[in-house]
Amino acid sequence: MRITTVNRESEYVGKLDSVGADGTFHLTLGSGESVALPGRQIITASFPASEASQGPARLDLVGGDIVFGTISGEDEIGVALTGRTVPRITVPLERVRVLQFPAALKGLKEIPHLVASSGKDVVFRRLKNSVDRVLGTVDLIGPKGVTLESSLGTLPFSLSDLVAVAFSAPDESRPVQGLHAVVMGADGTRITGILRGTEGNCLKMDTQHGFPVLLALNHIKTLYFKGGDFVFLSDLKPVKVVERPYIDGMVWRYRADRTPLGNPLHLDNIEYPKGLGVHAYCALTYDLNGKYSRFQSWIGIDDEVKTLNAHGAVEFKVLVDGRESYRSPLIRGLESPRRIHGVDLKGARTLTLVVDFGDRNHCGDRADWAMAVLVKTD
Repeated sequence: MRITTVNRESEYVGKLDSVGADGTFHLTLGSGESVALPGRQIITASFPASEASQGPARLDLVGGDIVFGTISGEDEIGVALTGRTVPRITVPLERVRVLQFPAALKGLKEIPHLVASSGKDVVFRRLKNSVDRVLGTVDLIGPKGVTLESSLGTLPFSLSDLVAVAFSAPDESRPVQGLHAVVMGADGTRITGILRGTEGNCLKMDTQHGFPVLLALNHIKTLYFKGGDFVFLSDLKPVKVVERPYIDGMVWRYRADRTPLGNPLHLDNIEYPKGLGVHAYCALTYDLNGKYSRFQSWIGIDDEVKTLNAHGAVEFKVLVDGRESYRSPLIRGLESPRRIHGVDLKGARTLTLVVDFGDRNHCGDRADWAMAVLVKTD
């Protein structure tokens, strides 16, 4: 596996031995050296996950978590799933926003807005090429289907007939305090919580939803930490945005954790869950208020350009209090990403990230500040 930390320019590469109850990763490097890496300093950990197909059901939970799997049992208070990343989980209904069946959405002329209505749960039932909405209160979910209490009485729905179920009264999100991890599975599952160590071939986690869960190590793709010695720049809002087109009228807006087109960030076939996706020319300025000691990031042109005739060419610049502190060489599409590790921010008031045009006008200038972080002042 590969681990990137705030205190080392190169990645740690080795075999995972264990994860401590405090989130410390114990790793044996290729040299045979054993290292203990505190979770507070880990930006991201990438696992050699096996390919994992998505289960037929998808749960969208409060707080942004997603779980894929197969409905495996009847439960009057929740949804029970078995999946690749999460071998077994029962999610209380009050933590679920939407239960959907992605395969059933395919082929529809119009995708319905999957939300509840006027304090009622909504069952979305497929009718050939359209969708019917039935309002009521979900009574039971199981492998045979969904039971809904409605104005027409108790209505059973087979899972094969359903597109989705939207729930009317999910709890408000309860943000996790302190050091916690976001785990992303190879099947698309995303779970947030506090790591509690390992058990067999699984990670143990106390989820943000108030219950523990096991996550299969061989189906975890990556995880990243929050609440440690750094903050992700994409979790902050810039105080100034300058996006200047090469040709009048053609502006691609920056996005947090996505490319301007809304796709996940990819550099050299590696997906980065956090970062900023921009298109030249773009300058983003952030208030620092002297709270940070260092800036670091992976930089490069996103893999999106592989499908384009023009692969782009840009310059990355980092300005601290208006003065240039870093300038990359000309970076072209399909090149390996570079890592900026040590831009000094001690006492700095502002940080500006600039992506400027290269020598190929603006074509393919889709640039990523991947896993961009601000290291906190001690």
